[in-house]
Parts: sequence; structure tokens; C-alpha cells
Amino acid sequence: MLNSKTRNDKNKEVAERKTPKIKKDTKNFVGKTMKLSTAAFSLVAALAWNEFVKTLVSTYIKKGKDVWSLLIYALLMTFVAVFVSTRAENVERKLGVKKRKK
Repeated sequence: MLNSKTRNDKNKEVAERKTPKIKKDTKNFVGKTMKLSTAAFSLVAALAWNEFVKTLVSTYIKKGKDVWSLLIYALLMTFVAVFVSTRAENVERKLGVKKRKK
């Protein structure tokens, strides 16, 4: 009886030592899954905005001026990318997610 109790205690100790690693692995898995799903939805949203802006530019710029419409589109997308990136960095900094390097 004493022998089986000792084995159970040893098994319990081994399980307790493995638990933090399992929790850490699970946390890493969930974190990476969230990052990947966020990236996937961001890509879908970016493609939707891409089509919207293309249609908007082609609607208001005459067909014969393709080079100008591409320039306007590129400038507009650059502005949007810089604006969104800057805002995202500010939000991350305010939440303490990302520390700014000096």
C-alpha cells in the first residue's frame, strides 16, 4: 500500500512539472493562431479595399489616362498604408504592446 502511494505521488510530481510546459505550449499555439487568423482577415480586407479603390479611380478618371489613374491609385494606397500603420503603432504603444525604441 505504501509503495502504491509513493508511485502515485511520483506520478503526480511528474505531471505537475510537465503542466507549465503544456500551458506555455498552449499559450504559444493560441497566440500564433490568433496572429495567423488576424493576418488572413487583414489580407481579405485589404483585397476588398483594393478592388473598391480601383473601381473608384477608374470611375472618376477617364479611360485614356491609365498612367495617371495608376499614379493616383498608388499615391492613395501609399497614404492609406502610412496612415493605418502609424495609427496601429500608436495604439500598440498606448496599450503597452510595443515599446518604442529610441
